[in-house]
Amino acid sequence: MRFPPLGSARSATWASFLLLLLVPAFLLGETPTARVDFALTLKEKAPVWNGALRLKPLSHKGPERVLTLDGKPTLQAELPANTVWEVAAEIPGFWAPRETVWVGPAGTGSQRPLVLWPAAEIEGSLRLKEPSEKLPKEMTVTIESPPGPAAKREIPKGQVACPVDDKGAFRCTLPAAPLDVAFRAAGFVPQYRWGLTPREGRALKVGVVELKKGASLKGWVEVEGGPIAAGQCVARLSPIVSAGGGDPTLTERLRRAAAEERVGPDGFFQLSGVAPGSYQLEVEQPGYAAARVFPVDVWPGAETALKQSVVLKRPVRIELTLSPAADWLDKPWRVKVLRAADASSGYERKPVHDGPVDAEGRVSIAGQGPGRFLVTVADSRGDGLLSEEMEITGPADARREIEIRLITVEGTVALGRDPLAATLFFGKEKGAVSVKMESDEDGRFHGVLPREGTWRVDIRSADGTVGTFVKAKVEADRAGRARVQLRIPDTRVFGKVVNEEGQPVQEAEIGLSSETESIEALSAEQGRFEIRGAPAGVAQLAARASGKERLSGDIVTLTLAESQEVGPLELRLRRMKALRGQIRGTHGPVAGATVVAQPLQPPVGFAASARAGLDGAFEIEIPARTDRVQLVVSPPGYTLKTYQLEADGAQVILNVPPDGGTLEFSLPYKSKEAREEALAYVVFQNGLPLHHPQLMSWARGHGGQYSDASGTDFQIPQLAPGDYRVCVVKRAAFVDWALAGWREGVAECVAGPLSSGGTLRLNVARPADAGGAGGEREAE
Repeated sequence: MRFPPLGSARSATWASFLLLLLVPAFLLGETPTARVDFALTLKEKAPVWNGALRLKPLSHKGPERVLTLDGKPTLQAELPANTVWEVAAEIPGFWAPRETVWVGPAGTGSQRPLVLWPAAEIEGSLRLKEPSEKLPKEMTVTIESPPGPAAKREIPKGQVACPVDDKGAFRCTLPAAPLDVAFRAAGFVPQYRWGLTPREGRALKVGVVELKKGASLKGWVEVEGGPIAAGQCVARLSPIVSAGGGDPTLTERLRRAAAEERVGPDGFFQLSGVAPGSYQLEVEQPGYAAARVFPVDVWPGAETALKQSVVLKRPVRIELTLSPAADWLDKPWRVKVLRAADASSGYERKPVHDGPVDAEGRVSIAGQGPGRFLVTVADSRGDGLLSEEMEITGPADARREIEIRLITVEGTVALGRDPLAATLFFGKEKGAVSVKMESDEDGRFHGVLPREGTWRVDIRSADGTVGTFVKAKVEADRAGRARVQLRIPDTRVFGKVVNEEGQPVQEAEIGLSSETESIEALSAEQGRFEIRGAPAGVAQLAARASGKERLSGDIVTLTLAESQEVGPLELRLRRMKALRGQIRGTHGPVAGATVVAQPLQPPVGFAASARAGLDGAFEIEIPARTDRVQLVVSPPGYTLKTYQLEADGAQVILNVPPDGGTLEFSLPYKSKEAREEALAYVVFQNGLPLHHPQLMSWARGHGGQYSDASGTDFQIPQLAPGDYRVCVVKRAAFVDWALAGWREGVAECVAGPLSSGGTLRLNVARPADAGGAGGEREAE
């Protein structure tokens, strides 16, 4: 088609025609429409079909629509085509969340279900932290079901506009169900009430809600090859939660504590009333991969502006092809794919795919943005045979072929010299790679494995007396067959667990740690316990209980020998006490930090962990006899730091530094297997040992390296400035070294200072009695 020259009368006509193409028809006087049917259903209440639905346009300026119920549970509306509306139910005695409805193309029809809940009320009052501020005339109450297993009365997330009078009093209608509630007013930091249960017939009093001014974040969004979709592009800011332990319910509530706003048609967004801290920003629009920015630091009393626009890109399609196309039983493989969490070392809870492959062994997963993914493959019996990470940057590397080479394994398992009937798990029993096999009364077993090499084998005897693991080396012949002989040391530790009054404690957790492994068990009836198959040598035994009352016991040191029994032992558990504190940084309280507590004096019981809440506060239960305790804090947006303090009942304030350095160290063995068999290693920060699980999560969550293919080179970023020491020791001497308080002269160590923004490199030599001496250090 040829267009007329600019400036001519015909060009003006063409410009007008093009303008008509770009303007929705309903704004030019024409009203092509589409039909929307609203179908109402009730929860736990007799039907009363009166009231109305109020429809507010979001994609354009125009009048609201009111649909009146006329004794029927269905309503029909003819609305302008290709528009977006907000629907609010105004039905006496019922509550429903506000819904966003997208109207389809002209002449089409769609159905929108609306679930109505019995209504209840809450009431309270607002108080300003700064009296000079003005009370808001209205606030928004955001509601959702408490996290955890799906409840019978689980409700959808929703928002309610709640009027506030001149004295700060408010009264709102909410669903009559267990709720987590957030109170939000423009310019103020959201306030939360968790675990409310409003009931029909009377208002639930929530007390005083204190409002304080917050900071704000602004930025711009760009869409690759397209426009911002009106009403559909959303910016969400949520606290970063560190990897590690703690209450999973609190962890989920922290992730939900998000500020959210629609992005304007010009791409601008502003999130106000944000508490100072470190956050993750996520922007979503249908048809595009979500874009994430982290960490985003929000400072007190200020507006943070993103330096660069957030760009939404077209998603990629992940295509996986498995070879062979079916498992060893000629049935489809099952593939599960998890996306890595952007701001921690873990993975998102909801998989992006979980299902069988097709007849050609293929899986196709659409709508994914670049990132890191964990792919696990299980056979038709549910045994996990493969677990590997994939880094996807774009369409070029989104296609992968996965080859699974199966090895046929036969073998025997014995306890001492006697064959053992047991269940075996090659790989951890509950690990991503876990292949289950059964041995008979003669100790014989067989099955398939996906690779050669060294395997951990968890073993649970049929009679329940053995719960341990061993290492097995699997070597296949040219035909892909391997024979394995597993032998468990014939050791036995037994006794009972009692409380302070001498009463037996059932289902207490018991841990036995030796130079090479840790074994867990539970006490049975009358508090009895038995652990068989632990390796000979020095070991430590401890117990705790987590029932109605939390109890913990002392650490007992044992010497185990082949064909010898140790017992009967009495493990006495004592009551716990609370250790309370708050994590603070340069912004103020630090939400989402993981805190691990280990008693130092006396060295009693297990380590315990907790998660800091939105106000940075945490509470950990430690043995009541503890006088001194070590805390290791993993705070998102700050540095990993350890503390030693008195457990005297006083609340502790832990100030975490914002900027740290990188520790790099190498161990003196050529392979991971050689290192694990020969020596143990410990990293010390200012003389205090750091726990391996925390270091691993911290390193991987910050782009570092805690173990490569050889298992000998390590890189841990963002550690607090201080003095660091890396020590290696012969495994046979490790327990004695720990019991002696990590005294010098037992291990081979290299130390040096780490500064903010610097790198400390330590090259650790072999322990002296293994033919090594000294070490090297380099700091920059």
